[in-house]
Amino acid sequence: KKDLIISETMGHIKSVKVLEKVKGEDGAFKITVQAIVSKGDLRKDLAKYAILLKTIDNPKVAIMINETYNEKKVEEGAGEVTLIKFLRERSFDIVDPNQVLRFSESKEGQLALGGDPEALSKIGKNLNADVVIVGSVESQETDLSDNSYFKDSGMKSSASLVRLKAFEVSTRSILATGKSEASTVHPNPKVAAQKAGAKAFKKVLEKEDGFFDDLISSWQKQANNGKKYHVDFSGVSSFSEVGAIKKTVSKYGTEVKQMGYADGVLKLEFSFSGSIEDLGMRIESSKVNEKALKIKSFNHSHVEVLIK
Repeated sequence: KKDLIISETMGHIKSVKVLEKVKGEDGAFKITVQAIVSKGDLRKDLAKYAILLKTIDNPKVAIMINETYNEKKVEEGAGEVTLIKFLRERSFDIVDPNQVLRFSESKEGQLALGGDPEALSKIGKNLNADVVIVGSVESQETDLSDNSYFKDSGMKSSASLVRLKAFEVSTRSILATGKSEASTVHPNPKVAAQKAGAKAFKKVLEKEDGFFDDLISSWQKQANNGKKYHVDFSGVSSFSEVGAIKKTVSKYGTEVKQMGYADGVLKLEFSFSGSIEDLGMRIESSKVNEKALKIKSFNHSHVEVLIK
């Protein structure tokens, strides 16, 4: 998969110089290069997003947007539609909005829209989502009476403020945030509000080094440095076995953290460069004190392992 990323990137490399070429004992070559890459082209190339998403196992994204007009809730706003269209054009796997709607009206849904980590995690798990993007669109009708250009024109103005936050369910961490404002005019103030909301969404999504770039940057780091996985080992017979498990995990994971140990269950968090299937194969090919490791269950970022 990384070879795919390298080959797809070649079109945007302006120049390259080989600094070092070393052949290892296993026959593999390690080549160090210095390259000049066009960042602008990379941002506009939709194929790159598809490759990146494939590399990190196509995280499923749920979208929850609270939209208001003059402080009253809008049931069918343009903001969510704009966001979904933008992400789908870039190969994102989006949870069905109708499924999200069932949860957004609940108590947890309202807490999630407010940014509560516990509620976001619960909503994400219920929707089988890996990432939840929550946000708000606050639109207000504005006064044009002092504007000589629009005086007596019958035009109405509305301004919208958009806020977005991307939350990773498994690690309960914030991947990206963004905020933008926009205004527009129309004879119908509600239509003006819809257009202003869509305009503000476009600004927050397309701004360089903004919300979308931050989200992609977070995923690029996962692709390069490894994604965080939560692995629960059950059947741990002693505290000394805890150390043996951690030693085994450190061979194929990085930044190994012990999240808890009780009643024979050891909970670990670590970064692993590869898919959940790759991780499962590494685990089952390992042994701890001559005991076999068997995968009980797994989802996008959580694995349950039985030691026997």
